[in-house]
Amino acid sequence: FAAALARSQLASSFALRGAFFASALFMLLNDLIFFTTWWLIMARFEHVRGWRLEDVMCLFGISAGGYGLCVIVFGGMRDLSRRIEDGELDALMTQPKSVLVQALASRTQASGWGDVAASVVLFALSGMISASSLPRLLFALACAAVTFTASRKPPRLSGQPAAPRIALACTWSDS
Repeated sequence: FAAALARSQLASSFALRGAFFASALFMLLNDLIFFTTWWLIMARFEHVRGWRLEDVMCLFGISAGGYGLCVIVFGGMRDLSRRIEDGELDALMTQPKSVLVQALASRTQASGWGDVAASVVLFALSGMISASSLPRLLFALACAAVTFTASRKPPRLSGQPAAPRIALACTWSDS
C-alpha cells in the first residue's frame, strides 16, 4: 500500500515537469546560497568550537536531506490540522488503510527534491562519506526525516537543527 501511494505521489509530482524542475532547482540554489554563509564564516575561522567546514557540510546535508525526505514522503503533514478541522479526512476513514498514513502521504512537495539534491552535493563536497559510513549516513537521514515529520509543521533548516546535530554526533564519532 505504501509503495503504491509513494508511486502515485511521485507521478503527480512529475505531472507538471517544468514546475517540478523549477521548484527543485530553486530549492537547491536556495540551500547552497544559504550554506555560503557558513562557508564564509568557516573560511575566516578554521573551526568554531571544534566544528570544521566538513562537519558543517555534513550537518547541513543531514538537515536538508531529512527535511527533503520529510516533505517528499509525508508532505501532507504541513496542513494536517487544517484538513482535520475542515473534515477532509472523512473520506479516508471509510477505507481499511491507516488514515494517518494516507493523510500524511497524500501530498508531496517538489521542492523537497532540491533539498535532497543539496544534501547529496554537500555530502560529496565534504569528503567525509565512504562506503563504511554510508549506513550511518542513511540512518542519520532517516532520524532527521522522522524528527521533521514528528514536529507538526517543520520549520526550515535553520529553525530546528537539534535532531540532525544529534544524529551527526552519533554517526560520525570516532569512538
